[in-house]
Amino acid sequence: MPIESPDLDDLTYAEIVERAKQLIPVYCPEWTNYNDSDPGITLVQLFAWMTEMVIYRLNRVPDSTYIHFLNFIGERQGAALPATSLVSFQKLNDRRAPVMVPRLTEVATEQTEDVDEIKFLTCRDVTVCSPRLERIVGIRVEGDSDSAREILAIERIMEADPEQPPVYELGEKAGDSAGLALLEPDPDRNNLRANIYDQFLYIGHNLLERLHTEEEVTLHIELKGNETGKLFDLQKFFRWQYRVDGAWEEWPDSRNLAVAGIDPQLPIAKWSQEQAQLVSDDGRNLAQYWVRGELDFEKYYLELIREHPKGRFRPRRGDSHPMELLVTLAGDNTLEFSFTEAIRPGAREALIIRFPRLSLRVAPTYVPGLQWFYFTEDGRWAELPERNLTVRGLDAWINGPLPADAAAPPRFQASRSRAVDLAAITDEGELVVSLERQIKMELLKGPDINRLEQVSLESPPIEPYSNSEFNIGPAENHALYIGSDVFEDTVERVLFEFNYYFKNYKYPRAGEWGLEDDLRRYSFKLQYRAKNRWNPVKLEDDDGNKFQEFCFADMQPTYSDEDQCFTVRLGFQPPKQFKGITPVEINGHETYWLRMVLCHSDLTDKEEVNVGQTQTAKATKKGDSAPTEKSSIMIQQDVHYFPQLFGIRVQHRGGGRRRKAPEGEDWYRHVLHDFEAIGVNENIPNPRFTSIRPLVSHSISSKKITQFPWLRPVETHEKGRSVYLAFDRDLPLGTEFSVYFRMTGQPIRGSERTAQWEYLDGQQWRTMRYIPTSFDFRGSGFLRLMIPQLGGEEKHDSIRWIRCKLPDAVRRADGSIGPIRYPRLTHVMLNAAEVCNLQRRELEKFSAYGVPNQTLQLLHEPAVIPHTEVLNSLPVDLHKESFVSVRVEEEGDQQEELHWQLSLDDDLRDAGRHDSSYAMDPVRSSIRFGDGVHGAIPKAGTHNIVVEHYFTTDGRVGNVPAESISVCPSFGSQVTVFNPFPATGGRDVESVEDLTRRAPKALTGRTRAVTIEDFEVIAAEASGMLARCHGFKDPEDDPWVVRLAVLPKRDPKTGEIPDAEEIGLLRAVQEYVAARCLVNTEVRVQMAELIPIHVDMRCLLQPGTNPSGVRERAEAWITRFLDPYIGGVQGTGWPFGEVPRSQDMQHILKEIAEIRHVEDCQVLRAARPGAPAGAQRSLPRRGRPVQLFYLAGSPTVMVDLD
Repeated sequence: MPIESPDLDDLTYAEIVERAKQLIPVYCPEWTNYNDSDPGITLVQLFAWMTEMVIYRLNRVPDSTYIHFLNFIGERQGAALPATSLVSFQKLNDRRAPVMVPRLTEVATEQTEDVDEIKFLTCRDVTVCSPRLERIVGIRVEGDSDSAREILAIERIMEADPEQPPVYELGEKAGDSAGLALLEPDPDRNNLRANIYDQFLYIGHNLLERLHTEEEVTLHIELKGNETGKLFDLQKFFRWQYRVDGAWEEWPDSRNLAVAGIDPQLPIAKWSQEQAQLVSDDGRNLAQYWVRGELDFEKYYLELIREHPKGRFRPRRGDSHPMELLVTLAGDNTLEFSFTEAIRPGAREALIIRFPRLSLRVAPTYVPGLQWFYFTEDGRWAELPERNLTVRGLDAWINGPLPADAAAPPRFQASRSRAVDLAAITDEGELVVSLERQIKMELLKGPDINRLEQVSLESPPIEPYSNSEFNIGPAENHALYIGSDVFEDTVERVLFEFNYYFKNYKYPRAGEWGLEDDLRRYSFKLQYRAKNRWNPVKLEDDDGNKFQEFCFADMQPTYSDEDQCFTVRLGFQPPKQFKGITPVEINGHETYWLRMVLCHSDLTDKEEVNVGQTQTAKATKKGDSAPTEKSSIMIQQDVHYFPQLFGIRVQHRGGGRRRKAPEGEDWYRHVLHDFEAIGVNENIPNPRFTSIRPLVSHSISSKKITQFPWLRPVETHEKGRSVYLAFDRDLPLGTEFSVYFRMTGQPIRGSERTAQWEYLDGQQWRTMRYIPTSFDFRGSGFLRLMIPQLGGEEKHDSIRWIRCKLPDAVRRADGSIGPIRYPRLTHVMLNAAEVCNLQRRELEKFSAYGVPNQTLQLLHEPAVIPHTEVLNSLPVDLHKESFVSVRVEEEGDQQEELHWQLSLDDDLRDAGRHDSSYAMDPVRSSIRFGDGVHGAIPKAGTHNIVVEHYFTTDGRVGNVPAESISVCPSFGSQVTVFNPFPATGGRDVESVEDLTRRAPKALTGRTRAVTIEDFEVIAAEASGMLARCHGFKDPEDDPWVVRLAVLPKRDPKTGEIPDAEEIGLLRAVQEYVAARCLVNTEVRVQMAELIPIHVDMRCLLQPGTNPSGVRERAEAWITRFLDPYIGGVQGTGWPFGEVPRSQDMQHILKEIAEIRHVEDCQVLRAARPGAPAGAQRSLPRRGRPVQLFYLAGSPTVMVDLD
């Protein structure tokens, strides 16, 4: 069957005649007769017949001749390009040593009965190691101080099948449609200090062990303000829990933390390791017993609002007036507000919701961020636009007009989007923890600790120093023992008060002051019980003189006529006077003890006592009886002055003392001064992001900074960005380890590389000094690292963590310093290598004939030679590869072998007559030698031309799908191979049909930039990332300088406009245009200067128009009209350098028929972030060509009926 002849031109005779007739009115309007009898038409038919004959002959020209004609004008048939892909290797036996897969190792697809295998070659040596990626963490730290520090973090834990190759998906399959923003975390979702976590306040003190007592004890957590010192009840903010065996138990009533009947507290030594790590503060905290409160902010805040609901309406004119406001709890972190009156605020009107303060003594710095929503007519909650919300202190202003779909009466929800700053609450004042308890006292008396008897105050008075067995005076070394827990306080003062009276002693009168105690013939001493002994209590008088022994008369007693006794009050400072006091069990009572010992006693006097009378009868001399004589019987008797004590009381002089019961029982609040307080944000979905911050600590080494105990070794205190990678086993030492990161952006050529890679050696991060290929996360690429193998004392520990420290700003290619915006991460591959669809052909021999222009036809085609287009498609590691090697053996007395050099010029025009050069046609896979003028002629010989090797490719067939490369013949018993991505870039040899279609475009296309329009057209061909380009001449530049302002395409998922320098667009346009402009022309490319603007418009509607939806349509039109990509009158983007004016907005009248008139329109420059309200500035009269104005946020449109 003969080969069909190709038609280079398919015009027929009739078509040529018809086209000629159509051109007659253009060139000769007077010619109106087109009949065949007209002589002019006869000439047209003649020339058409002759043209058809030429076309017929042209169609007989073979393809090779046509291609040769195109070569004359510089258009050559495109060569085949090899496909490239990425593969990952995996060891079959993890116990064996790493496997070295050398460069140019063959991998292939699996061969079947119907499909042949497709072979690829690796581009670099790969060491296949066993470690697999366990987790990857991205950290961004902003702010210098701990209070102002923002920590943004993203972590992904790899849960890949260990039987599968080490390829980790972080894109769509992992739930992130645009990849993982590892270095650009969301400031709300990924803020470790602002997210909504389960927040806890931990309180620790050793005395909390006694919370399980059956006595009536109440725990109080309060806040003492800085201004007045009054206490604010902080515990109502939390739901309180105490630790029991294995779990946290809820307190029955968090408002009244009574401890009677609760289970015994579990000491921290018996906690789980993870729970203990939360409160240990790296072992610096000393408290063994803890309670915690779970933050219940919305519930308590709801109570405050309900007590004083403050809702107001501010009209356009006049003063605001109150409105009834209903508040309910709509969720765990959401409050719902509803107004009973069906009022929709219009333009310049607002609904005001006022939040109450916790306390006048606590500043509102703790108030978290809220996200607002409004209720729509169709029954859903929609986010409230930014223009409708203004927060002024604790007031939320909901400005009108509300969206058209807002329901009436209006309902709003405020959802807490950030955590409450517990540190801000506690920093506003002093945190006070106390135990409210009844003062209990134990009284014992006796000569020593082994012979004590109970004493009761119910039967006063008490005579602790008398001996009931023998009627003797007060006994020395007898003591009164006073036991009370009040003595354990280490800070507050303790008052010891008692009444006394010495029995049998006659006190002298002291005028109007009553009796006076002048008895000083005795002495007491006070002692407290330490751990192993009784220590003396050191007393001081008013002059500061210290003493240990005393009598009551020296203690400034006061006399009471009503009680007929003296009163002594002793004030103690436990930190100084009871240092080392310890609870001891005495006579079955374990508490803190004092004793008052009678160390000297001279309290016995001699007194004559009349014990009777004697009568003596006498007679007179006369014998008469005389009167009887009576005489008293006087004896000396001992009189003992016994000290009688009654009304013994122990009182606590600290804060919070109060009398609780009407019968007069003494109660006190024992302030726990050495307690520990820790704020914990517990992240249940990802416990590693749980943070702790010591709020109160008496440890000198404790630092009040936010810590992440389970995030280690990730550091959160250094400002900047970092990426951490953890592996499941030790990394190999002294061996190159390859990791590939696939990003959503491409690497930037020519920019400064400032990434610093480190590895964790024990507890210390060390800088990597052996990095064959570095990586900085600014585009897809390889990280090839090598950890040195050291010996002796410097021998490494197990290496499982590496990290990369990255800057926030970098020096760009043009020398300027600019911020960096990092692309997203989609894949991580270990043991990765680039492969290329190449086949290495070896050892083909030919005979030289010694004739000019000898051509050799190779066995395989198409061939690959290193011309520019091929090199741009190949991995960098293959750029220095010898693609073709030809050797010519010359016979003679001494046989020589000469390697000839490949010339990329197919006509060898630059080769000399003696140059051993040859040209290669990659399309036909042929080699041509010189003609003796351009290139030498090989000497004749038999099989003396040896083609040692050359490479061929499969072209488009090499574009194999993902997961198809699975065979590695050379190492099939040691490794497996896997390609997670399809091979791309493969192209067949350009067909003649494609060449004939391309050649005319090449002849008529713009290949040289001369005019400004030429520069814009050529720049648009430089990169697919370029959306718009504007060329202009700057009057301040030299005449030969042309400037180009470029606008990159915005992200289709996020809508953000990337920086042209960061994505490499500036350099790509610069290089592409500079190669196609005149020699004496200098091209300067820069990013368009984006100027944000804001639009306020007030429109009047047509009579009888329903305003519903008109405002939203007007806002959408303004947004589209000012869009830099699709805006403007022509819809090709707002023009460069043109300043938007209010007159331009009049086009809205043509687009929206319901608008009758634009009453007012203001176009202002938008305020900078953080600027006060109303900080907009007017726009300049003229814009510069590099400027491009765009709408920032949403416009403000108000519609009124005429």
